[in-house]
Amino acid sequence: MNKIVYMLILLCVATVHAADKPNILVILSDDVPWNFLGYQGGQVESPNIDRLAKDGVRLEAFYTQSVCSPTRAAMLTGRYPFRTGSIARFNQTDGVLLDERFLSEVMQEAGYWTAIVGKWHLGNWGSEYLPRQRGFDHQYGTYGGVIDYYARSRHPGKPNEIYDWHRNGQPLFEEGYTTDLIGNEAVRLIENHSGEKPFFMYVPFTAAHEPHQAPEEMLAYYYEKHGKTAKAKIAAMTHIMAEQIGRILNGIDQRGWTKNTFV
Repeated sequence: MNKIVYMLILLCVATVHAADKPNILVILSDDVPWNFLGYQGGQVESPNIDRLAKDGVRLEAFYTQSVCSPTRAAMLTGRYPFRTGSIARFNQTDGVLLDERFLSEVMQEAGYWTAIVGKWHLGNWGSEYLPRQRGFDHQYGTYGGVIDYYARSRHPGKPNEIYDWHRNGQPLFEEGYTTDLIGNEAVRLIENHSGEKPFFMYVPFTAAHEPHQAPEEMLAYYYEKHGKTAKAKIAAMTHIMAEQIGRILNGIDQRGWTKNTFV
């Protein structure tokens, strides 16, 4: 599946003239159970994701990786994770092997403005492994794999706490819920994009990866449905992510780019 998606994007770019190149938006959820979403018969209210499934193409006969980072590496390189050094926490390296070629690099060479908004986790701290050295003009979000959704750090309040929220390589201190902040940044970039170049925007949400946290109002809504369970927490996190996807799609529509954007 990952290679198919990779090749579809490259084919889409290669077969049009420069002036007609579509914008490309890639959205990735993290650890959302496959049967939670509305279009899969689940009980999470996800009309914006359901609409993409209804109006787009659903690939249902394939396998992906069972862990998030190898999946990310495969999707952005078009190669099996054992080739990228990501099959087991980067095989004792600092990130995806440096001789791998990322989709973002290809898009830059094709004349695209490139941005990642959300979770990277393909190389945490060595500067050569970070997004802006792997083909992204703009970076926003977390480098690592797990952060608190409010504190934006690993192990908050403990001696080994590590703050991990950045914009273009600089620490960024913001208040709010992480999923909402990812949506805010993606919408802001779309609203302010000059249009001189088409954009390739990769939006890997942290939801619904642990820690399972969500605003109290949304938690209460799903506690009524599923009790105070992990299922209810994941459902609440997924619901909020679906809302933010709707905001991003609406931002594209407001710019008049819906018909020229490949999602």
